[in-house]
Amino acid sequence: MKMIDKKCPKCGSDAPQYSHGMTGKGHKRYRCQECKKTYILEETNYDEKFKNRAIQLYLEGNSGRAVARFFKFGKSTFWSWLREYEAKLPKTEENDVQLIEQDELYTYIKKRESGVSDDDGGAR
Repeated sequence: MKMIDKKCPKCGSDAPQYSHGMTGKGHKRYRCQECKKTYILEETNYDEKFKNRAIQLYLEGNSGRAVARFFKFGKSTFWSWLREYEAKLPKTEENDVQLIEQDELYTYIKKRESGVSDDDGGAR
């Protein structure tokens, strides 16, 4: 094991930090002897355009896990980007809602319950 002179990013301990294998992408991994946290020293920086594209795919209906798998980064990385994005959104009050649109499925079920026929005059 190789010792390095760095502080733990989680607990800030000055205790010796030892190498602890490699990540799947080949980055050197280290482990804190105090809190047992494993981490890497290299920071992977993604530009804002890349992050926004990943979030856009999520907002278009893909799962967070699928987006992370598609772009080949960790799902926890994606969820942290999403939390940052959400924090930047303007806060809304509950009373700000002016108009509510009913879902088509809800309307269809209510029609079935009330016995209204499916024929709506030919409009489709």
